[in-house]
Amino acid sequence: MTLYTVRLATGVATCLSVGAIVMCLVMVPMILNDVSSAWQEFDVDMETFRVQSNDLWKSMMMMSTSDTRNAARQTRQAGAGGKCSK
Repeated sequence: MTLYTVRLATGVATCLSVGAIVMCLVMVPMILNDVSSAWQEFDVDMETFRVQSNDLWKSMMMMSTSDTRNAARQTRQAGAGGKCSK
C-alpha cells in the first residue's frame, strides 16, 4: 500500500465517522421528542379512561340498591374464610 492509499482510507473513515456522530446528535433529540410526545398522549388517554371508569362505577352504584350490594358482599365473603380449597 502506498502512502496515498493510507491517507485516502483514513480521510474516508474520518469523514464517515464525523457523519455518523452528527447523525447521532441530530437523531437522539428527535427520538426523545417522539417518546415524550407518546408518553403525554398515553397520560391523556389514561386520564380519560380513569374518568370514564369512575363515571361508570358511579352509575352502577346508583342503579343498585342497598339489598343487592349487601347480597353481593355476603356472597363474595362466604366460603372458606379466604383460604383456597383444593
